[in-house]
Amino acid sequence: MLLNNEFTLENALKIIAPYKLIKQIKIIPAKNGKLQESSTGQLYWRESPELNDFIFKRLKISARKNTQIWDAISLGLENAFWRGNKNNPQLEVIVRIFLGKNGKIIQIKDSGNGFDYVKKIKLLKSGGNYASGLGRGLKALNKVDSISAGYQGKGNILNIVVRSE
Repeated sequence: MLLNNEFTLENALKIIAPYKLIKQIKIIPAKNGKLQESSTGQLYWRESPELNDFIFKRLKISARKNTQIWDAISLGLENAFWRGNKNNPQLEVIVRIFLGKNGKIIQIKDSGNGFDYVKKIKLLKSGGNYASGLGRGLKALNKVDSISAGYQGKGNILNIVVRSE
């Protein structure tokens, strides 16, 4: 379920309470060598198997058993580098992982200017296409029943709650 209104970290923490921050990761793609060139010549970041394994191990979620959750989180990370940071290899993305009694949170914060997420979500729900990627990240978040997700502030912070089963 993708929330239409602002979804702050405070909102997310209330869902999984009590909680504990278990990890904060700063990722700068130029340092880890994970930039790739697309068919249009753009440089973009692709998550590495090591980073995905690390994140999903911390979240205690099986990527194989939860492919829709894996897709949603992976596309959130990719969009942070590609759209948020506009492929600038000098800008970082910060990932924070929280564990709580009722679920887990992954917060993805890019260094970009954000976007009008309320407008984009409205377009998605009306069936409209608004970006070259056709909204794959928002669509992935929107189709997972066990997720509550949304953006905070100016739209450069994504909070994803994966509720306990």
